[in-house]
Amino acid sequence: MHLSCIEAAAEDSDADYFFRPLGGVSFTKPSQPLDAPGPCALVAASSNYGLIVFSDLSGLYVVRSSELLKHVSKEVGQDSYQPPSPNSMCMATLESSEPVSQLALSADQLVLACVSQNSVAFFSLPDAAVAEDAKGPSQPPPIIRPVTQLTLDAAIKQFVWCKATEAGVQRYLVVTDDHKCHVSSFPAAPQVAGEDVEAADWQPGSSTLAYSSGNSLVFKDALQLGLELAKIDITHPDVASESLVVESLHWVSPQVLMLSGSEVEEDQEGGDAYPMQLTLPPGGLQAAAQGQEGALEEASLLSFTPVAVEPDSTGTLQGPYLQCTAVGQWEATVLAHRKANDDHIQLVQYAPEPQQYFVTQDDIRLALPSGPGGEDNYVLGLAVDFCADTGPIPHPLSAEPIDLVSTPILIVATSDAVLRLYAFGHFQRQQPLSHPPQPLPMETPEWLQVPEEEEEVALPPPPSPAAAAAVAGAAGDLAQAREETEAAAPAAAAVPAGVVARAGTVAEKEEEAARAPLPDSDEDELLGGGESDSGSCRGKPQERADPRAMARKAAIERAESVTARQTLDRTASATSTQTMGAAQQQWQQEQRAAATALPSEGGESDLESGGGSTTEAEVHVQRPAAADSSDSDEVTSSPGEALHVIQKGRKEGRKEG
Repeated sequence: MHLSCIEAAAEDSDADYFFRPLGGVSFTKPSQPLDAPGPCALVAASSNYGLIVFSDLSGLYVVRSSELLKHVSKEVGQDSYQPPSPNSMCMATLESSEPVSQLALSADQLVLACVSQNSVAFFSLPDAAVAEDAKGPSQPPPIIRPVTQLTLDAAIKQFVWCKATEAGVQRYLVVTDDHKCHVSSFPAAPQVAGEDVEAADWQPGSSTLAYSSGNSLVFKDALQLGLELAKIDITHPDVASESLVVESLHWVSPQVLMLSGSEVEEDQEGGDAYPMQLTLPPGGLQAAAQGQEGALEEASLLSFTPVAVEPDSTGTLQGPYLQCTAVGQWEATVLAHRKANDDHIQLVQYAPEPQQYFVTQDDIRLALPSGPGGEDNYVLGLAVDFCADTGPIPHPLSAEPIDLVSTPILIVATSDAVLRLYAFGHFQRQQPLSHPPQPLPMETPEWLQVPEEEEEVALPPPPSPAAAAAVAGAAGDLAQAREETEAAAPAAAAVPAGVVARAGTVAEKEEEAARAPLPDSDEDELLGGGESDSGSCRGKPQERADPRAMARKAAIERAESVTARQTLDRTASATSTQTMGAAQQQWQQEQRAAATALPSEGGESDLESGGGSTTEAEVHVQRPAAADSSDSDEVTSSPGEALHVIQKGRKEGRKEG
């Protein structure tokens, strides 16, 4: 199907919308703009839980929007501004060894994908809640580790979660710089859904996706990647068809896509970007997939005012460049082009009648300052938060003291490493859109959970039947030796009471070890976001009366389990060492008695003279005897081997007698 931009959207400079600057935050004062890649999305907002996540390419921060609003300053970006410490406002920081250039929240707003070059790290935001709940009031924000990571062979241009909140919440797509579109449902391996791809996005509420290739849009269903639902060729009146590349697309509602086109000639982009809006008829894609003729005839393509861009601010076609965030209740979207160095923000009402607004009055427009040293400033991320309460907003255009209702907050990340906040309101629509945040769950979503590995303790495999029989026979012989020794010399063969007390059943040992107090360092590591290999207090969701208390209890129980097994190992080692020591004493007494009765040819026994041939039993028994201490955790030969050697030595000694 061929679709041309045959009409431009209506324009209005007498807007009903307004922007009011609230201030900004930056943790650094860079001397030059950030060295950011072409595709960027440095901020993400959870309007369910009131969280803002942002990257300044040197750190990755999680902060509650209400707390962020308390720390904004209108001096940000100026010489007089003093950057605050992240510790003063952040609930957590996220671990990353490479600069993170893209952030994406899953549809349930519980999992964060962080893109660094050719990898994606997946973080569970409930981990931040658990760690925040466990840390002390004077401790710094915990550092949260990713749950898992995806690595591809090519650098990542775009990562997008599926926008279906139910069955498709774990589905995602990735566009790589080798121009392939990969689709997967976590944790399955990605599959190639298309090639020669510039950008892609999901239809809200479904498994349908669209990707751009040259000047065409291709529509597919993720459940049937081999089936092409539809293909639409795009033309623009200001650009030749062979030069037009649709480098960005955002699916803002089930029927509306925002597009951005570039004119590319001889591998160079032109100085203008061409924003467009594609509107599909309801059910048109499904009808087209079923072969119905004319199913997309009512689709429309509108063009907006071209945006002046700086072509050399990134490499050629290193997008997608279009930043987009929407307020669905107003059917409005805010747009910003990655390469625009002036008039950064565009405002479009995409339904019911598409219209582009120009907010030009100084008191209500959004104007970004220059970057460090007077350099161009670029938008590297957009988001909208509905949880932070701005309070009543004084009417910016009225001389009368009129207050407007609390508004959503538009968040703009820029290349001067600043996060700027604006009240984004409508003069006529005075129904409040802001709402209190929901409590953040304490459990990682089931679909993201991976088995936790316990590397601290490696339990030995069960012995083979032959080995078990050999050990049992040796143990019986050792028991007989103990009885004989106790009868002959009770004091010498006695085992310390402390060892006997620990030589109960396995269940008794585990119960006793579990009651041991948890060391402070272990508790801090497990509950304070330390360097634990198993991450920050993740567990399988359970029904519980107090989720926060139970999450902490589960972490402590995991630590106690490890401590119990370590205590059990030390107990077994000490017990076997003491037992072998008693057996050694009894055996040596027998050897001395035999040597006295039958002296060697030299007139003295080998044991007394220290000469002659030393028996194999003597060598092996002496090694564990040298380490005979209840404080030692290490025995140089295994208990089974020692029992076998003791038995062999006793038989050889009797033969000599």
